[in-house]
Amino acid sequence: MTTPTFTHYPLTLVSPSFDDPLTDLIIELDYLRKKPLSGTTHPLLFFQLKHLFHILESIGSARIEGNNTTVAEYIEAMLGDQQAGHMPSVVEIRNMEEAMTFIDDYVRDRPLDRQFVRELHQMVVKGLAAPPVAKVTAHRGSFGLMLFVLTKPAMYRRIHY
Repeated sequence: MTTPTFTHYPLTLVSPSFDDPLTDLIIELDYLRKKPLSGTTHPLLFFQLKHLFHILESIGSARIEGNNTTVAEYIEAMLGDQQAGHMPSVVEIRNMEEAMTFIDDYVRDRPLDRQFVRELHQMVVKGLAAPPVAKVTAHRGSFGLMLFVLTKPAMYRRIHY
């Protein structure tokens, strides 16, 4: 594997013209950023849906790492199946949920620095044994470390569909 080399490319700010649709989006996003969060959905229902999506996101994230727990298995474990609740696959998903709650609670008050990422990592692996090197599956962690090298600035690359 070759060692990546750094090539400096001067960055330019995008300055869309006033008749460009991007200008309207930028102004609208800036307005929405300052607007308080509200809606017609009752807060209790909103937070129940948010919790459901956190569960689905945690299960999806665990799937990327090779966890095969189904939504039904996880819900059963959360509803009181003591034996299933201590399975490493269920603990992994529960840890991810707790990490997302931690992010929701503290991301506005704290910088996203090395310490914050360390705390998240400790939450995600809490109560899990590290897999032995010889027993790591082909799927677990295969998406965890990738090397990206850009050879040209994005504005010069062509994307073909």
